[in-house]
Amino acid sequence: MEESLCGIRLSLALGAGSVYTRIADGFGGAENLFRASDGELTEAGFSAATLRRIRNADSSRAAEIAEFCAKAGISLVFFGSEDYPAPLSEIADPPYLLYVAGRIPDLSSRLGAGIVGTRRMTRYGMETAFSTAYLLSSAGAVTVSGMARGIDAVAACGTLEAKGETVAVLGCGPDRAYPPEHAHLMREISQTGAVVSEYPPGTPPSAWNFPMRNRIISGLSRVLFVVEAGEKSGAILTANCAKEQGRTVFALPGRATDETSAGTVRLLCEGARAAAGAGEIVEYCASEYPGMLDTDAFARACPGCGMRPGALSAHGITGADESRGIPVRKAPEEKAPSATGEEEREKKLPEDVRLRDFYLKIPVGEPVCADFFPQFGYRVNEALNLLSVLEISGYLKSVPGGMYKRID
Repeated sequence: MEESLCGIRLSLALGAGSVYTRIADGFGGAENLFRASDGELTEAGFSAATLRRIRNADSSRAAEIAEFCAKAGISLVFFGSEDYPAPLSEIADPPYLLYVAGRIPDLSSRLGAGIVGTRRMTRYGMETAFSTAYLLSSAGAVTVSGMARGIDAVAACGTLEAKGETVAVLGCGPDRAYPPEHAHLMREISQTGAVVSEYPPGTPPSAWNFPMRNRIISGLSRVLFVVEAGEKSGAILTANCAKEQGRTVFALPGRATDETSAGTVRLLCEGARAAAGAGEIVEYCASEYPGMLDTDAFARACPGCGMRPGALSAHGITGADESRGIPVRKAPEEKAPSATGEEEREKKLPEDVRLRDFYLKIPVGEPVCADFFPQFGYRVNEALNLLSVLEISGYLKSVPGGMYKRID
């Protein structure tokens, strides 16, 4: 139990999106890490700021979290344990701790397939997301999404209709249904698959949490299918994470003039594979990941993969007009509100260590590009992703030449 408490303390100190998970794991356990001297931690590669957070880690908060999780049936899955998802352990910044409601399927022997997209879906996108999830699940894949309104939730429903397993990755604590109207869906998912978060219980759904969450969706997946997405959206950020992680990205073709297809068209122009549905994905994966999908089961499931009337409401999804596909609830994309003034920005950044540290490295009044950041240990693709997040959130503006400038 002491090791678990130390592990929770360490995860709180490292924060979401930490690049120090592997270094921490090298100490052979969190308890050993806390016993190490400052010199040993510095020599191992921890920054001065991270070292301070480790030394100031709150043990009482860790005890509260451990007690809550034990009562709520939330499992603690630490990096390096046999329950930790194999594909997620491969990415550059794996979470040190996952809070899990349910059970994460074995993704070392089964295909993880991410399905993401806009909340303002069309009928075309809704039906494609549902049938793709249904067929991939019928073939033995584990679908992965963010349980958000729109495409994500529809994909989860498609999997449940096929009696398959899906993983939903949250941008809040594992005890919170977000959006709230998906509480029933969340319970269903956790009964056969898993609801996962790197944020401890009680964490509210802050807009800054979702960009960090996206790397876990793609990290759990071997392939990612972007069904519909705006040009600057969370689904595109997830696709960027997938490309950086070496995952294969598929996108649904659409008209470039349609808002819901602008992002997928851009992905296709940048080299993503075109997919009209599950067929192209199954064909690709049968070759690249032999034995992970049952192509005969896929063929048998094809005749019944359409979305029956009431298929969404049966799983508690009441915020979409199933006849048209447009959400009744006119919810905006999960974006952080624009801030005015440095003080307001600092209020919104502190909880997200990775974004704050990155943002503070950008010179005031000086445009920079992604090539500016390798000197601080960031890969170019990683820097591009973070720059996009900050731009979407109103902290940066893009200027000609692929440059970004702080809004001060």
